Amino acid sequence: SALEERGDLPITALHELGHALGFLPIVWDPKGLTVGLVGRDQPTPPGYDPRFIGPRAVSAFTRLGGNAPSVPLENQFGEGSRDSHWRESVLGRELMTSRIDRGVANPLSILTVEAMADIGYDVNPAAADGFALGRGRGVSQPLELQELELTLPLQRFDAEGRRVGDP
Repeated sequence: SALEERGDLPITALHELGHALGFLPIVWDPKGLTVGLVGRDQPTPPGYDPRFIGPRAVSAFTRLGGNAPSVPLENQFGEGSRDSHWRESVLGRELMTSRIDRGVANPLSILTVEAMADIGYDVNPAAADGFALGRGRGVSQPLELQELELTLPLQRFDAEGRRVGDP
């Protein structure tokens, strides 16, 4: 109810929907889309630099002005934020960073759209919001989002709703 009262519920729900659709290391790692991640239960080592290497996301990052052959993932803020978001210090207000900036746009950028394509979704890149790297101005009291560890077994279903494979 506090999120709703502050007006943060819609953007928080959209962010969490991104995770529900697979914006998580548990989905990326088996597809070979990350490098440099340490185990979730491991402390953050000095100089930690986890990266997303999906080719479509890397291409989008370059188009946005990024100058690396990979996209930086969050490397701080604890295990609830680390590894499962774009790096806040580089991508600022993007929807899938670990903090939602109140009172300003938090766009769903071409970077996240193309990362979803790397995961395996059919996407429409033209539907992405406009976005520029960095924080910009007008940030007031960011809302930090932390992901909880998934404890339930994941199950896959086909288009008809039948369970497929092992959980």
